Amino acid sequence: MGKVLGNRYNNKLTRFILSCIAITAVFFTNFIVAKATQENSLYEIGSNNMDKMKEQHKFIIDAPIKFYNDIERVEQVSDFRFKIPDFFPDGYKVQELQLKRISDKDNVLEIVYGNKDGIYSLQISEQDPSESLKVIENGKSKALENSQVEISKQPMKVGDINGLSVILTTTFPVKKAMENQLSEIKAVNNYFSWKDDGLWYSVEYKSESKSEKSSNNSLELSSDDIKNIVKSLKYPEDTKDSNYCIKNLNDGNIEMNIYDREDIEEAKNALGFDPKFPIRISNDISITNSTARLVGDLNNNKEKTCYEINNLYSNKNGSITFSQSVNSSVYDEIMRNKYIKINEERNVEKKVEELRIENNQVFKRSQEGIVPQVNYIWKENNIYYSVIFFVNIENCDGIVKEFMNSKPLE
Repeated sequence: MGKVLGNRYNNKLTRFILSCIAITAVFFTNFIVAKATQENSLYEIGSNNMDKMKEQHKFIIDAPIKFYNDIERVEQVSDFRFKIPDFFPDGYKVQELQLKRISDKDNVLEIVYGNKDGIYSLQISEQDPSESLKVIENGKSKALENSQVEISKQPMKVGDINGLSVILTTTFPVKKAMENQLSEIKAVNNYFSWKDDGLWYSVEYKSESKSEKSSNNSLELSSDDIKNIVKSLKYPEDTKDSNYCIKNLNDGNIEMNIYDREDIEEAKNALGFDPKFPIRISNDISITNSTARLVGDLNNNKEKTCYEINNLYSNKNGSITFSQSVNSSVYDEIMRNKYIKINEERNVEKKVEELRIENNQVFKRSQEGIVPQVNYIWKENNIYYSVIFFVNIENCDGIVKEFMNSKPLE
């Protein structure tokens, strides 16, 4: 899960609904990063485009949606050279940089800008903007049953700039609790699209939600704002660097996604060690997502922060998380008490099983329920490791041994 904008930015209906789904997923699995699911399931990707991207940049985890903290990193991995606005409407700042692979032929850079009142987005691609925008919107809403996306376009002129008005209308059926009937809510997003040096740029200038009884605008940029955005396009090296640099880990950012060796190098500096990084454990178990994130202060030292790396793996019908850090209050609690508190308020405690795997002292805890899981935690060379199995909990001890014997990426 990764990156989630604060509630103050989530005024668009589609973003709000999808955020609720992501939050539910986090609590339901107790650990899985919700963004990992989003990154690997929104779009069906063909092998030709994957080969094309690999020829240009070597990805360890080639997720169809990649989140970056710095526009320079996006330049390094993108397959087209793009410009970005050097003008933002008052109060807006860059919130997200996303590189999205939406077909065998098209990759889209989506930049999300936000202020205290809302957000708007800019999409950059080589292909017809109406098609790429529709695929992106379909990806955002496909988790909601029976949602539909319609698109229309027509010529539009802003000042002396000729372009297209592209309108996306997403219909969500929502069940009325009292009357047990379905009513429709529509999210309408308006984009101005124009072409510059062979690329299409689409800036979202108006969005609103409509129901049977109300209509609410969450964004409306003026014609002057649109015109200033269009005329301010520059290559990234010619803009103000700080505008498009979201803090990296070593500057205090709380999270980064890992896709290639450069990302691992940055994560290593924040983690303070070279993490084990198995790409594949078996034919059925392979990595799908990796995130380094801030977990708190190191040993209660307010001047030293502690990061951990979380890798997510597919596992037939289940999933596995593999986490590493230089600090673990859970492990320390188990070492002291030989049990773990699973409910602080009710003072509920659960004993753990103690194992020896590869000559390491390992604590194991099983949990039944709708999502059965098995947790392992151990300490090795002053690094704390944990492996958590969700749903498919077969041969866990043997798989943990494979994680234990894995090495840092060479």
